[in-house]
Amino acid sequence: MSEEVAMKKDDIIKNVRASAIEDLCKDIDDKFEEKIEQLKNETEIAFKIAGAMALQEAIKRAKPILLEPIMKVEIIVPDSFMGEATGDISSRRGQIMSINDRSPMNLKVIDARVPLSEMFGYATSVRSLTEGRGTFNMEFDHYEPVPNNIAELIKEGKK
Repeated sequence: MSEEVAMKKDDIIKNVRASAIEDLCKDIDDKFEEKIEQLKNETEIAFKIAGAMALQEAIKRAKPILLEPIMKVEIIVPDSFMGEATGDISSRRGQIMSINDRSPMNLKVIDARVPLSEMFGYATSVRSLTEGRGTFNMEFDHYEPVPNNIAELIKEGKK
């Protein structure tokens, strides 16, 4: 993609986002005005309730998406434990990007992307799987939408 096309794409995305934010703010204002008219003769607490109700309605209409941090993970394990390490990463909703050799020491370097929520307790796990000879490094990479099945568990308070 050329630089000019990329810049136009960025401008279009910015305009769409600005328009969506404008629409959301207009919806909030409209709902708030509507609730104020309904509660004109009520107390201060009624106005606060009306504002909260208007905001809740606007958020429902906006259809928010829950995002989760994705970590860039580098795992270094002896050759003989590569299968266990890759299986464990896969079971944690991880995506293996590459597997490379670190030749003189018969080690494998596994580069993966894994949701942060799945990485809790990984240090213990990698050491157990590799008899204490495996290590890993982790750093933030980007955000991705949470899969629907997991988002539902979060909404229900089960995760």
